[in-house]
Amino acid sequence: MTPGAGGISIRQAVLDDVEAVAACVGDAYRHYIERIGKPPGPMLEDYAEVIRQQGFAAIYLYTHEKMTENQVLYTKIGYVEYDRRVEKGYSRVYMRKRLA
Repeated sequence: MTPGAGGISIRQAVLDDVEAVAACVGDAYRHYIERIGKPPGPMLEDYAEVIRQQGFAAIYLYTHEKMTENQVLYTKIGYVEYDRRVEKGYSRVYMRKRLA
């Protein structure tokens, strides 16, 4: 794989990546546990299943309503909020970004 700009390449995840994906998610979300009182939803995902379901026309995500910096970032990079609801005890903001 040839690195892109800045030496970073993005590729589709494969099942061999599950452990690394889960570790990356843990590193990214661990600091929110104290703020919301429990592990954020992405820390509880089954990433083997997520990887198996690739190939969509849009990227969907959710973030906790208290993670306002995430909402600002996602909006800046093209995501649009389409729903807010409480699910599994989390107050979630649902966003999507259409793919070309």
